[in-house]
Amino acid sequence: MFKWFASDSNHPLANPKKARELLAGLPRDNPLKTIEELSDWIESLPDLKLEARADLCKLFDEHSQAYRRKLGRDYFGADKVQQNRSGFALHRFADLLAKAYFSCIESYRSGEKGADAIRSDLPLLICRTINAIKLQYKWAHLHSGLIDESIWKKLFWLFAFAEKTGITQKEITLFPTNEHKTSIKQEFLKILMISASSPDALPPQEFEIADHIASLLSGHFVLASSTNMPHLTHYVDLASNKPPSRLKSPFPSSARFFGPGNAYSIVHRLVNEFGDGVLQKITLGGAYSVEQTQTVLKHLSAQWDSRPPLRKNERKPAAVPLGVTCSLDFTEREAWTSENISDGGYDAIIPGELPIWGKIGLLFFSRQADRWDLCIIRRLNRDDLKRWHVGVEILAKGIRPLALEAEGFNIRAALMRLDKGEAEILVDDDGFSPGNSYRVEYDKKTHTLIPLELLEKGVDFKLWRFRITNS
Repeated sequence: MFKWFASDSNHPLANPKKARELLAGLPRDNPLKTIEELSDWIESLPDLKLEARADLCKLFDEHSQAYRRKLGRDYFGADKVQQNRSGFALHRFADLLAKAYFSCIESYRSGEKGADAIRSDLPLLICRTINAIKLQYKWAHLHSGLIDESIWKKLFWLFAFAEKTGITQKEITLFPTNEHKTSIKQEFLKILMISASSPDALPPQEFEIADHIASLLSGHFVLASSTNMPHLTHYVDLASNKPPSRLKSPFPSSARFFGPGNAYSIVHRLVNEFGDGVLQKITLGGAYSVEQTQTVLKHLSAQWDSRPPLRKNERKPAAVPLGVTCSLDFTEREAWTSENISDGGYDAIIPGELPIWGKIGLLFFSRQADRWDLCIIRRLNRDDLKRWHVGVEILAKGIRPLALEAEGFNIRAALMRLDKGEAEILVDDDGFSPGNSYRVEYDKKTHTLIPLELLEKGVDFKLWRFRITNS
């Protein structure tokens, strides 16, 4: 390491002793600041020679591992302001690292001076570049929702170059701390499979779990240059800059076909046999909840099936104005327009920025004509014009406002269902306590309700199941 530095270089990182001092001086208790500092250093790498750039990319990549993991774990429990700063920092770091690595591969390919010195490291450098692009994809998805086409263009160029060089299956150790071997092909498949798994239908924490499971099972994924292999579900065109698509013909000669391979049967089995033997490994020793992990396994099982998931109701193109609110006061806060609509849901374009409550899995209300419906966001993504697109499922139509009475005050509520001695009611968080009983007037009768179970969450309201004790 560092044998390439010229003694007369004025670059601040061109002195081995100075480079080590700079790394040692990074704040160990402030991962955000460390990642920001490393990002600034990576931006200066083009001023160095090829071998120097390659070695510093590897060094910074390795040194940042613990800080990135800590910042990534904290991201999911942070408030909105901290999430924005951490997400931006992680996305920027991954973006700069991927570009720096990619520049080294391009320089090698073009025969730049010093190319021979990194020849033996070429498989590792390409693997590291793909891994950095995967991190770039992850934080673009989580932080901005916009996946730039350059990600696919660089990824496909790298794999095509590795194919021509004949090194796609060469086994390597990605990082010194890794226990398992990997390859360019396996790293390539990791990002393809997570992209093909409808990640825009997963909340951030569940996306993280899906990414973890895909990495664990990546050795079972399959890749081929023809469709004469089982368990192939998707393809990419290496001559394009488009993300993976479900199999459909005709295919260009530059197409590569891939799928879950045996990973599908493993995930399908785990959905029903989630025992203690795999619990610690899949949940990262309890870092992920069992409930969320099982939800993700079911999602992956559906997405990795050779038969794509079908909609319950066919959606037809329709531009329908929609009033939207996240509150039980039913005051319209947003105005959306549907792109297509069905009896069970719709896709819509959100004008301007995503509302602060706009998250996958949260409840809200939308109005069509004079009817308010209870809805849930199932999918979020952004297009090339940076417009947010939302996929919505309608959970209940024609929500009826109510007032729950308890101890001399009223709580805003809305009825979803009341029959057979039970009721499902949306209740305002302000003043509601599950330890109380409540009275409600409905159909000219007074009902007493006992909270039994929390079913779903909104921003400032929740859906509860109640028992009706008398009427």
